[in-house]
Amino acid sequence: MTEGRTEHVFVTLADSTRLATTLYLPAVGGPVPCLLEALPYRKDDLTATYRPEYLRLRDEHGYAVARVDVRGTGSSDGVATDEYPESEQRDLAELIGWLAGQPWCTGSVGMFGTSYSGFNALHLAAARPPALKAVCAIYSSDDRYTDDVHYMGGSLRLLDVVDYPSYMVAMNALPPVPSLVGDIHGCSFRDRCAYARPECAAAVPVRKVLQSAIANADHNHGLDVRELRLVRVTVDEGPTIKRFRPRAQGRATPIMKRTCHITIGLAETGS
Repeated sequence: MTEGRTEHVFVTLADSTRLATTLYLPAVGGPVPCLLEALPYRKDDLTATYRPEYLRLRDEHGYAVARVDVRGTGSSDGVATDEYPESEQRDLAELIGWLAGQPWCTGSVGMFGTSYSGFNALHLAAARPPALKAVCAIYSSDDRYTDDVHYMGGSLRLLDVVDYPSYMVAMNALPPVPSLVGDIHGCSFRDRCAYARPECAAAVPVRKVLQSAIANADHNHGLDVRELRLVRVTVDEGPTIKRFRPRAQGRATPIMKRTCHITIGLAETGS
């Protein structure tokens, strides 16, 4: 088995937005089909453990593989405004055209993935860009309202009220990977934090903690906030507070109020 090569590239779209893409290219002489997985979960650090699967598809099966950070996530340009926005579908259709036009590609592109990348694979299959020839969608559905991780039987699950929004907001507040983008291509720490403003209740406490951390670094430690970088964001389970709601005839109904701890770590650039 001959190992191929790995390349980090930025694919520039029609609106000048750059999508951070990692290419896993096999060591073969002629063009090969390309497999694409598109996720918002930071390919170069938080989900770097996905790489062995891409290497297996490249080295054992002879496919080219492309993994991309969708718009506004990881090291890609732009702002992440929502889950599966229409702009993401347009971006991926354009990216598929770019991949198909590369000299190492036969012109045939497939999409694959689990959960998020399974869903957007189905979205692109419905859009039918010419170069997309196949999709393999795992743990995903074409009926997101009644059979999904978010909605079940038409009801929004608690996962989407607290858990998923909390860590997505924190993740999208992280800056791009400096080793890939250098000076973060004009995106300052304050700008990146300002991106974390989706219309969901979970964004409010995360944004407040970010603002508090910046103010603390500025006023209490005398640091230049323009030189700060976000190094750690964790959301852990906090204590459960038990309260009671008075009822008639001397009775009371217990109320279990669950809490969480949001921890944010900042450091000066270069430290």
